[in-house]
Amino acid sequence: METKMILELDSDRRRSPSADLGALLDRHGVLRVMAALALALARRARRAPVVTADDLPAHLRRDVGLRWEPPSPRHWDIRL
Repeated sequence: METKMILELDSDRRRSPSADLGALLDRHGVLRVMAALALALARRARRAPVVTADDLPAHLRRDVGLRWEPPSPRHWDIRL
């Protein structure tokens, strides 16, 4: 059985990027398209917040096998 990529099998539905870009330029104009492109390139990507095990609620921590009670302070670690 010969395997082919999906794009090869569906080649009649593919369009070239230049055709899409030409349609954008015709519809919105060069200035607006270039401004949107510059803004998109300058915008920084948003990063998802880092979630640690300490951020999870107690019932989820217990369900995944983590310590679900906060560690109690040890008397030898307390500094006055």
